[in-house]
Parts: sequence; structure tokens; C-alpha cells
Amino acid sequence: MKDKKNNSIIDLILLLIYLICALYFMAELYLGSLLSFRFMLLLGIGLLLILILLFLSISKNAKSLLRRLITILLCLLLLALSIVQMGIRTAFYELDNVPKTTYHLSLIVSDEDVMDIKDIKDGEIGLLADQANSNTFALNELKKAKASFTYVEYIDYSKLILDLMNGRLDGILVNDALYQKMCDLYTDVAANTHTIKDFNHVVKINFNQRDKDLNSEPFTVFVSGMDQNGDVSLAAKTDVNMLLMVDPSRHHVEIISLLRDTYVPNPAYDYYPDKLTHTSYNGIDNTVESIESVFGFPIDYYVRVNFSTLINIVDTLDGIDVDVALSFCEQDSNRSFDTPICVDEGWQRLNGEEALAYARHRTSYSDVERTKAQQQIVEALAQRLFSTDSIPKISDVLKTASENILTNVDMASVKAFMRNEIDTPRMWTFNAVSLTAGTTAMLPCISWDSSWPLSVYLLSNTDLSMVYSKYLEMFDVLDFSLFNFNLNNELSEDIMPPYNSYLITAENVNYKLDEVFALLPADPIEIYETLEPGTVEENEQSVFDPMAQIQTSKLARAREESNSE
Repeated sequence: MKDKKNNSIIDLILLLIYLICALYFMAELYLGSLLSFRFMLLLGIGLLLILILLFLSISKNAKSLLRRLITILLCLLLLALSIVQMGIRTAFYELDNVPKTTYHLSLIVSDEDVMDIKDIKDGEIGLLADQANSNTFALNELKKAKASFTYVEYIDYSKLILDLMNGRLDGILVNDALYQKMCDLYTDVAANTHTIKDFNHVVKINFNQRDKDLNSEPFTVFVSGMDQNGDVSLAAKTDVNMLLMVDPSRHHVEIISLLRDTYVPNPAYDYYPDKLTHTSYNGIDNTVESIESVFGFPIDYYVRVNFSTLINIVDTLDGIDVDVALSFCEQDSNRSFDTPICVDEGWQRLNGEEALAYARHRTSYSDVERTKAQQQIVEALAQRLFSTDSIPKISDVLKTASENILTNVDMASVKAFMRNEIDTPRMWTFNAVSLTAGTTAMLPCISWDSSWPLSVYLLSNTDLSMVYSKYLEMFDVLDFSLFNFNLNNELSEDIMPPYNSYLITAENVNYKLDEVFALLPADPIEIYETLEPGTVEENEQSVFDPMAQIQTSKLARAREESNSE
């Protein structure tokens, strides 16, 4: 009798542990907000029924050993699922609370004897006009350090670095991406310059406030891929530029690849023309604004990734299946050929390093072909993420994403989207498009020396019409009977985005280019402020702003003077 009583106590203790594990699991699911009320209710009823059955088996004196083994296994399973769900919840929390953009400026000098700010007292420091907010931050910090300089504003960074190397400037303020670009272009820069002061201007990202319902309303996402490892929040050049048009009602995604050399207005330079990849030197918001001005519709969200993002997510998913277009060898993620990444042609499962190499490779073909490879990678990733065998890996994928992704998407909206997909699973379709109807040319870029043209891609009216049409199609606003079709059943160029007076295309380049660059001032340098040393009170409310005396930028003034003539 005593043994029977002891056995009952053990069984009841195990049932209590099961109940605690079940309640903890349900609490994690509730806090995670990834399951609908219907699923939560069904799951709760199922766990309760299991509890009742286990209790009834005790009262009927069923085999205790088997019952205890089942109870222990259920407890372990619930505990493991709770830990996974806690990881998912934590990853969402980090994605929701970490987003920021960091503008890193460095004070670079060429004199090897200069090791401190005080060593260049009363000197001249060059900086770029397009870095206004970060410049102000750095100048405020120098003010606190009681620095005394004359600041000189430049339009293009090529002249900025040349004047430093030729001794016309005592130092320059530039961000990391531009400095690396200068080192790549000029072999003597890395060897003959060094940093004496760093400034990190951290700007918190405001989540998109468009109040989009991602489960029913079409939305757009700009995907920006940095051409390096490191902190994804840093303003740096992008190698991958994709525009995703997501239509939840049709369960369809259009993937539109933009060539990195696409000739676009650069908002940081008063919308003068530049390479698309150069616009990201001023942050992803600047690139988004540029693309919006080109195609005439809002970009709702953006996602920025780097080398590490792709490698880690692909490896977390145990690879992705891709039909590789050709056999090739490419640098590894550290830009080294010491251990080259070689991939054969054909269908295969790629690991993270191989997927990155395929997305970056371009020596065997054109940039257009490379964008197609990048589209394959994105589509393969999406298909893998939506597959059922990836569900156990969601926690690890989100953890990787929280460490290597910068986005302005509100995580509450993402959870609602995932909750709907779990509740009503749907098969999504994807269509990849590259803009190839334009032409390439050697043209001046506003962020570069205008006497040194760069290779750019000029969008055509066909490109613009195609992108704008696909956007309108998501909202069912097109009446196709109103438009003409060509022999290939493609829309004619009658559907065009709103007119953009800053945009230079393949059709208008012959007359528009001279018209735009004629507004540039002949002298790209302007001394605009002398910063004298002073004492900054610890509780001082006002912030020193040397930019405040500049009513309008030099480029804007040039336009005003031209319009007044």
C-alpha cells in the first residue's frame, strides 16, 4: 500500500511538471504573437486533453513506467519548444530595438608628424558638402575639444583627396567607405595618410509609419547589399540593389534588379546625377529617396544586408538550391583568392560562401548577368524560408538577422504577416526582372571629378514604364484597354512615372546632360566657417552649428542664380 501511494505521488509530481511546462510554452507563444487565437485555442485544448488522459491513466492503474516515460518526454519536448520560441521572441525584440544608422567620419591627415588635433592648429580641413548632418556632429565634437580650424567645403571627393595629398589641405573629414574608395583609386593614399580622430554619429531609425497591412495591401521593399563585411549600420557603398513589389492578395513578388551603375539623381547633391551605388555613401535613406524620385512611387520599407548576412542565413538553412549559370572561381568573403570559392555549372545546393561568390561574380559576364544571379539567390532563399523543413530553424535565422540586418520594417507588422502565413499557408510565386532596355555610357558623376567620366547605365523610357506599370498593377488601377501593345504583347511607353526634371535617360541624355551640369559652379570650393576654440559648458543647451550661417547649399544657389537670369 505504501509503495502504491509513493508511486501515485511520483506520478502527480510528473503531471505537475508537465502542467508547468505546458503553461510556460503557452506563455511563450502568447508573448511571441506568432500564432492566431484559433491556433492557440486548439493547441491549449490539445495540451489539456493530454493532461486529462495522463491523470485518468493514473487512476486506472495503467502501466506506470510507460506513463512516466511519456510524461517525461512530453515535458522535455515542451521545454525545448519553449526555448526555441523564446529565441524567436528575443530575436524580434532585438530587431525592433537595435535599428540605427551610424555615420562614421574620420579626420585624415597626410603629415606623418601630425598625431593630434592640436598639431594642426589654424590649419585648413576639407569636408564634403553632402555630409551636412555628420559634418555638424563632428564639428560640434571638435568645438568641445577646443579645436581651431578653417573648414573648406568640397563637392567631389576626388578633388578633396588630391588637395590633401598635394598639401593644399592639412586634413580631411570623410566617412570610412569614401576613404576606402580613395585608397583603392590612389595607391599612395593608404601609405601616406593616417587617422588622428574618429567621430561616430549614430542616428536612430524611425520605423515606417505608413500603417500598411502586410496581409492585404501591396507594399514595396528596397533590398540593399553592402559590398563588405562589418557593421551593417555604417553608411557604405552597395553592390546589390533590388526592388521587391509584394502583392499579398495574389501571393506574388516581383523582383526588380537595379544595376549598381544606374545613373540617378543624388538627393545628397541637390539631385545632380550620380551612380546609384554612390548614393549609399550618404546612407540608405538617401538611396531610397533617389529611387523614389526615379520611379515615381514610395518605397515602403528597406532591408540592408552585408556579406555576413547572406553567408550566415544560407548556412543556417543548410544551403539553398540554385541552378548556377556557369562554372567559375571567385574571391572568398574576405576578398582573398588564397582560398578561392569554385562552383560548377548546374543545379546544386550552395553553402553560404558559395552563394555569396555566385552573387558577386562578374568577371565572366556583364553586370546584367550578375543581377540575374542575385535574383536567383533571393528567390532560392525565399523558397527555402517558406518551406516546412525550415520551420525548426526560424529561431536561428531570426537571431542571425538581428545581428546582420538593418531595416525600418516594424516587427509587429512582420509578426502579423507570419501569423497569417502560419494560419493560412499559401504558395507564393516570384518573377525576376532586370532593366536592360537602356544603354551604357561614360558620363560625369556629381560625387566625382566631372573631368573624369565614369561608366554608367542610362535607364530608358521602356525601363521606367515597365517598373511603373508593375507597381500600378498591384493596385488594380490599370485599364489595359487604354494603352497600346507592341507585337511582343508588352505595354508601350504610354504608362510613365511622373516627370522628373533631374533624371537623365537614354532618350534625353544628348541635351539634358549639358543643361544639368551647366548649373554647377566653376569653383567647387568654398570656405564657409572658421571654428575658434572655446569652452563648452557641460549643461549648455545650445549646440554649436557652423552650418547655420549657410542659408542654402552651393548647388541650390547655383540653380537659383540660373533661374533668375
